[in-house]
Amino acid sequence: MLMKNYDVIIVGAGFLGIYAAWRLAKCGCRVILLEANNFLGGNLNSRQWKNFWLDNGTHNFDMRTKLEEKFFLDILGKNIQVWTDHNWASTTDKTWTYGFEMPDFSKDAPILSNQALAELKYIKESSYSALKPNHYSDALIQSHGPVLSTATLPLVRKFTGSDPTKFSVDARQSLTIFDRPKLGTDDEMIALKKSDPFWDKRLGVSLLCGDKRFYGKSVTMKYCYPADQGLHGFCISAQQRLVELGVSIKLGHSVTDIKKDGKGVTVKVNNASFSADNLFWSLPETGLNKILKTGIDLTQSFIPVGVCLFAFEVPKECIKGPDYLHDFHPDRATFRYNKMGVYSQQIQSNGNTVVMAEVPSHPADLSKKVTNNMTKIVWENVCNSGFVAPETQPIDSTCWGLPVAFTLPKVGWKEDFTKVQDIIKDTVPSLHSPAFESRGRSQYMSYYDTHLHHQLQK
Repeated sequence: MLMKNYDVIIVGAGFLGIYAAWRLAKCGCRVILLEANNFLGGNLNSRQWKNFWLDNGTHNFDMRTKLEEKFFLDILGKNIQVWTDHNWASTTDKTWTYGFEMPDFSKDAPILSNQALAELKYIKESSYSALKPNHYSDALIQSHGPVLSTATLPLVRKFTGSDPTKFSVDARQSLTIFDRPKLGTDDEMIALKKSDPFWDKRLGVSLLCGDKRFYGKSVTMKYCYPADQGLHGFCISAQQRLVELGVSIKLGHSVTDIKKDGKGVTVKVNNASFSADNLFWSLPETGLNKILKTGIDLTQSFIPVGVCLFAFEVPKECIKGPDYLHDFHPDRATFRYNKMGVYSQQIQSNGNTVVMAEVPSHPADLSKKVTNNMTKIVWENVCNSGFVAPETQPIDSTCWGLPVAFTLPKVGWKEDFTKVQDIIKDTVPSLHSPAFESRGRSQYMSYYDTHLHHQLQK
């Protein structure tokens, strides 16, 4: 059975697919959204544990641009809470730096900071090689020097759960959190950043520095979150709003074939086929590659980053941490903590709520880490970092694994990736997908606005 009359077919109802469907429908396009699962949202969807809704990671929604604000207000409607005081911090040992998500070596490692600054000064003043390295680790050494790179690479390994020496230099755009460490006071960093773009590119300042030139759009500090049911609430609201806008949503529909159809495209799912002028593939290229039978194994070109998630029920008053704390301590397994039970308004009548922690991992290692023993280690990390009051004991806990949160390119990835893109373009010219560097929510929304929207409306 062939179903027609669509301008755009969107495959995948994660954040990218939801946003594209919303934008196109608001502009009057006839849109069908195909999703293999029986729910919208992909990794955004929360899971229910006891009386709590737990997210697959420390998510919130950025409203610091007009694009973002318009979208989230329209999707969430009354099911929204907005705040301008959401706060975060980072630590490399015991000292927290508020308003800073990157490594701050200045307080817990002042000797290393001074050595790194001296080495950066030498790099700036010398005629160091301008050759473009292929490896992420080599690029980091070239731009930040051996001292800082030696301290940073273990943090990258912790953040990704994999060996950073295997990453392509192109992985850097997903690892920008390590590009601007703090190596002194805000005043010292600002003085250097003002003096030369070299320093501005390599040093960071906190949101408390007081200089709007160096903390960018974060100055607005505007975020939102669903008022009910965690990010599951967003997925429910998104489905309702898209239906109101006329989007046809087909859940449990896994794509089995894609073919060129005149100037358009036909997509086969289950026992039905749908045709449209354009197709937007919002999922990773590996699935598309398999459907189109390109003969190239893209799974060998990327390293997946999974995450083990741990949730602890605790009394609200024992939580000392900010909304988020990034833990760069190399000897603690956990990278990030958050008090999502508090900011998601999930506080029970007895005063109990939820704190969560994340341990990044290669998918092959998830089963080894989602264990009772690792839960004990993670709780020790939560306590040792100071995120909860000393000697606090959790009332209850749970854990699970998310196999793929994102992927990073390996050295040599681009050759096979480009071949696949060329095959796709020749096979189905009306098929579009987001650019490799635009997979984050904010980056994607900007990229969609400047590139994809016009292409999909043709």
